[in-house]
Amino acid sequence: MEISSLSVGFYPFTFALGITLVALPLFIRWVASRGWGQEIRPEGPADHQVKAGTPTMGGAVFVVGALLATLVAAPYSLPLAVLWLVILGGCGIGLLDDLTSLTKKQNLGLKARQKLALQSALGLLPAAYLVLVEGVSSVNLPFGYTLQGSVWVFLVGVLVVVSTTNAVNLADGMDGLASGAALPPLAFFALLAACQGETALLVTALAFMGGLIGFLWSNCYPAKVFMGDTGSLALGGLLAGMALLLGRPVMLILVGGLFVAEALSVIIQVSYFKATKGKRVFKMSPLHHHFALSGMHEVQVVIRFWLVSLFLTLAGFYCVTQGCAW
Repeated sequence: MEISSLSVGFYPFTFALGITLVALPLFIRWVASRGWGQEIRPEGPADHQVKAGTPTMGGAVFVVGALLATLVAAPYSLPLAVLWLVILGGCGIGLLDDLTSLTKKQNLGLKARQKLALQSALGLLPAAYLVLVEGVSSVNLPFGYTLQGSVWVFLVGVLVVVSTTNAVNLADGMDGLASGAALPPLAFFALLAACQGETALLVTALAFMGGLIGFLWSNCYPAKVFMGDTGSLALGGLLAGMALLLGRPVMLILVGGLFVAEALSVIIQVSYFKATKGKRVFKMSPLHHHFALSGMHEVQVVIRFWLVSLFLTLAGFYCVTQGCAW
């Protein structure tokens, strides 16, 4: 990999950063004028109730910023088109969910089965590209194991998209948590794209990194805007799409381990609650709420979760340097 392969991402990174920094304050004022504020779950932490009414759907700004930067700087390719279909598909599902929630005036948008069906259909897109265009017929696993057969590619594609979009969505529960925690794994896939000569995917990843940093300017504690499902499902789609198109779906479990932990905490909590008829493993799920209710300040939780995401990403870099094929 040459330095020039990374330098092509400087302009889209800067362009998306600038667009987001300029457009987000305007978007916040526009959303606030329409009364589109975040609804907070009544059973959530008491200190989160003051966040009710905070402008939401801000993820649309960094998605649009990254899209414009990519259109300007990235060479067209079929993988790029597939990736953006997944991103915009996630963004569209999230937007529909956010608007439904705002209409109902409660923190309930699309029904779970509706969202799951749409996300599953979205997962078929990169899988179909891999099987029908790239001729991929297997999925590499750790320790030299391989899942043989195109059906596994489709199953893994759906699983990766559904699980990642939901995991990022669950992590988006504190000011700056999801947006900051997504930066290290995005850097991982950007470098991987550069090494594999996938310039268009590299440009997209770096454009999103610029957009997310611009978004964090207003999303850090105390947040002036939330990304909403509009942003979190798009961000999950980006990570899932990058992992699939670069042939590293299993590696996403490691570099995106923070999001995996957030999702697992919910699964464990719900399963244990039902099995024991009311007992809990965590004080509250997702996991970030457990630490907040244990006495840790929100800023401490967010920064420490960012660091965990960084450490896991560094572990992913190490695995790649050691020749891991998954």
